[in-house]
This record gives sequence, structure tokens and C-alpha cells, in this order.
Amino acid sequence: MAAPVDDELIVWEKHSHNPIATVRLHGRQRIYDWRDPFLFREAARTYMVTGGNGNERRQGGASAVYLYEAVNSDLSEWKYLGPVFEYRNREVINIECPNLFKLGSRWVLLISPQKPCEYFVGDLDLARRKFVPDTYGVLDPGHSYASNVSFDDHGRCILWLWGRTETNPEKGWNSVMVMPRILTIGDDGYLRQNPAPEFDRLRGEMRKAPAAPLGAKPLSLSETVSGDSLEIQADFTLDNTRAVGLRLRSPASGKGFQVGYGPSAVFNDGMFSAGSAATLLGRVSRLRIRVFLDKCVAEAYANDGAAAIFTTVDAGPNDLGIEAYAEGGTARLDSFQAWPLKPARFSLDRFRA
Repeated sequence: MAAPVDDELIVWEKHSHNPIATVRLHGRQRIYDWRDPFLFREAARTYMVTGGNGNERRQGGASAVYLYEAVNSDLSEWKYLGPVFEYRNREVINIECPNLFKLGSRWVLLISPQKPCEYFVGDLDLARRKFVPDTYGVLDPGHSYASNVSFDDHGRCILWLWGRTETNPEKGWNSVMVMPRILTIGDDGYLRQNPAPEFDRLRGEMRKAPAAPLGAKPLSLSETVSGDSLEIQADFTLDNTRAVGLRLRSPASGKGFQVGYGPSAVFNDGMFSAGSAATLLGRVSRLRIRVFLDKCVAEAYANDGAAAIFTTVDAGPNDLGIEAYAEGGTARLDSFQAWPLKPARFSLDRFRA
């Protein structure tokens, strides 16, 4: 454990009693891959969760989130309370980066199970030391991982994710931080994710296209706007079509990067997809797509945050076209708005001596 020496969190001082928590906390119980502490407060007490597994990674089905309580106010002593959540899924060997927090009147558990991050919404019974989930979903089926959350001075819950890009080492950089997302819980009990509204400040001059029917031939929108650094919002009404959406970074011939809705080989209820990543959205008659396109990465949101995807974009420097499409029937593009994105600006003045 370490504490910051300055307000800017640049210099830290290690606690004199380190290590604060060791495997001896667990007594005779053996926990493997023990990692990633996350702290929260409830009923004037401080708790911590960690991830791990209970069978030396011999097989899946023994991954768990473990619960601890601080014994003193400076958090230098902890008591082990047991597994607060046991994930009985044979495909999951170990849980990383657990986040357990209260959102409104419900509790949310986020996990990184060495595949796309997942979430559970339910209740935390501290008397029984158990988290009991009611609803479950994939947080983001794309290239994001390792979640964390924070709460700002307005009470907003902000989700932070690592965006993996697997960039060629010759580029000199790899991976990004996904756009901060505001988390809420919908009336249906499932999580909603939307980009922080502060990103509206990056919008350039708005471009609009008129409403139009969609059929067998894609509708080009490139005369309205084109580019590789854009925010786009499009609303569709699905008539009898099987699939609908946008194609971005389109070359002169070819489909480009596709963001849309349609059935899959497994689910007939409808999947929302961006590039090669897809998540179940369910049956909808109206679809709102919001996309942030930034060179080689993109973030796509469906129906006001019911689904969210971060992924990479494979396109050439001259592949800048945009079109709307419907497949297997007819649909309608009800509205289309786009904004060229201005570069974000940061001030480092307060960090200078």
C-alpha cells in the first residue's frame, strides 16, 4: 500500500507495514491468481474485493470474487470474509479486475474473465456475505478489457476500459483508453453505457442528411460527410428488413467497416455489431446508432446505451466513404447527423514546476 505525497498524485510513499495483505489472510483456504483489489464503502465500513480461483487453474468453474473488510480506519489491517461471488462457468478459469459497487438502489459486479468483460446486476447481502445477481450481460464484446469505475462529484458512475489495438510495434505505441462511459441501469434491469456528454465539446460543424427509404441499393452519404475522425448518429425504422446499419471508411468498392443490426446463425432476436464484434440486442423495430470514429479505432453504441462496442478498424488512408444499408427487405433512415471531431486539448500547466 502507498499514499500520495502531493495533490497531483505524482509522488507516493509506501506504507511502513507493507505488505498489508498476504495469502495468510485466508487461513487454510488456498486462493490462486489472487489479484486486482477494488475498494468500496457501505454502511460506514470499507470493503475490498479481489479476483482469483480455487483449484490451481486445473479447470474452469472455480473462479470467484473474494470479499474482505477493513479492520481499522487507515486500511492497514483486513479480515477475510469469504467468496462473495462464485462463477460456476467451466469456460472461466480465473476472474480479473472485479468491480463491485452500488448504482442507484442496485449493486453491479463487473468482471474480466480473460475474455470479453461481463456484468451482473443484483443485490449485495452483507449479512450473508453474498452478491446475488438478477441480470447478466456482456459489458463490451469488442477489444476492451480490465474495467474500473469511479464516481465524480455529480454522482455519475464512470466506466474506464483498456482498449486493446495490437498495433504494429513499428508504430511506437499500442492500445488506448476507451472513451469514459456513464453507467446507469435501465428500467429492464440491464446496464446502460453512454459516452460522457463532455465529448460534445469536440464536435465540429454538424452535417445532416434528409430522411430516405432504404432498399436493395445502399444509400451513399459521402456527399454529406466523409472522413476518418467523426461522430455519427443515425436513426432507423425497420420495416421488413433483416439487417440495417452504416458502412464507414468505405473504399471505392467494398463494404468497409460495418456497424449495424441483424440476425445471427444462433440468435434470431437480433445482434448489434461493429466490425467483427457483436452482442445480443433483442428484437427492435427502431434502431439508433451512435458511432465515434477515430482513425484506426471506433466505438459504437445502440439504442441509448443498451449495447456498446470498442473495436479496431482496418481501412486504408483513402477509405473515407459512408453509406446506409438495408438487407433482405426495406427500412427507413429517419435521421442522419454527423460531426467532424476536433482534437482534444489538454493543459499540463498545473504539472509544471
